[in-house]
Amino acid sequence: MKKIAFLGCGNMASAVAYAASLDKEYKLYMYTPSNTKAIKLADKLNGTHVKNIDELENMDIYVLGFKPQTIVDASKQFKHLTKNKMIVSMLAAINTKKISELFDSQDVLRIMPNTPMFKNKGVVLYTQNKDSGDHDKFMSAIENSALIYKCDTDEKLDKLTTIFGCGPAYIYYLQQVLENTLLKLDPQFENSGKFITRLFEGSTMMTQDENDLQSLIDKVTSKGGVTIEAINRLKGSAIQEGFYQAIDKALVRTSQIADKMDKLS
Repeated sequence: MKKIAFLGCGNMASAVAYAASLDKEYKLYMYTPSNTKAIKLADKLNGTHVKNIDELENMDIYVLGFKPQTIVDASKQFKHLTKNKMIVSMLAAINTKKISELFDSQDVLRIMPNTPMFKNKGVVLYTQNKDSGDHDKFMSAIENSALIYKCDTDEKLDKLTTIFGCGPAYIYYLQQVLENTLLKLDPQFENSGKFITRLFEGSTMMTQDENDLQSLIDKVTSKGGVTIEAINRLKGSAIQEGFYQAIDKALVRTSQIADKMDKLS
């Protein structure tokens, strides 16, 4: 049985831990400086909470789930544990070369998950600094809760993260916009969030039968009808250009974090 240490137990790390917990060949250990999130996650997934980092010696895999901005301090704290061990990093904007350097390991699997993994509907991007059977096994475990997509380079993973890693927030924002619009039309509408969620769920399920989104749009609209007026207005509102600009902003922020990390050692 492989031992996996989760160094950090935020939302993304928790999603990956959930996926790994479905594979009974992995035994999970959770660590956070404050202990609170580690205890909660360990209890939820039948893992082991680790209070002292010395208890994390001799793990098979170390999952980096802390904030990218804390990577230098984390390196100093954990480097003696991670040396020559397999590392799984989900740190945004920090490439495999930098991770390898800071944690003294040539065995780095870099992933970018998203939170729908909790519902077995996630997407996980990954890249690696070498081919490895252990990497393949870990990604096979992830497949229980997500579609996986291999990126040839760190740069490609960073770009696609702005769609799949960030994507759930975009969807929730669109839901929020529709709910606010609904309440503007009918301030007394009860359970508005529940109804808007059902709207998204039902509409998404329709794509399982037909992947052509334009065809699905056409089935809801008709020439001279109500819906086509709304769609034409959305097309004319530069909403797509707004998404392009949003992605560009996310990419700029990725570069800023990466540049800052490159200057650290």
